[in-house]
Amino acid sequence: MGPDGTPLPTIRLENFRDGLEDYAYVKLLEAAVQRVEAGGRPAATADWLARARRALEVPPSLLRSPTEYSRDPAEVYRWRRSLAESLKTAPQ
Repeated sequence: MGPDGTPLPTIRLENFRDGLEDYAYVKLLEAAVQRVEAGGRPAATADWLARARRALEVPPSLLRSPTEYSRDPAEVYRWRRSLAESLKTAPQ
C-alpha cells in the first residue's frame, strides 16, 4: 500500500484487474446469450448463439486445472477477443 492506503500499481494488481475484466466479459456474454435465447428468433440467431457458447468455454489449452494453465499471453488474448467479438456482434 502507498500513502494514505492507496494501492500502488503492481503486476499482481494488474493481473487481478485483468481477471475481474475477464469475469465481467463472461457474465456480460452469458446475459446476452440468455437475452437472445428469450427473444424467440432462434433461426436468425442460431449462428451467433453457437459462436457465443463456444466463446464462453475456456479452452483446455488455456486452463486445464488450477495448477495447469498456459503461460502464453497470446492464448489469453485470443480467448478475450472471442468474448469481446461475440459481445460486439450480439443481436439486438
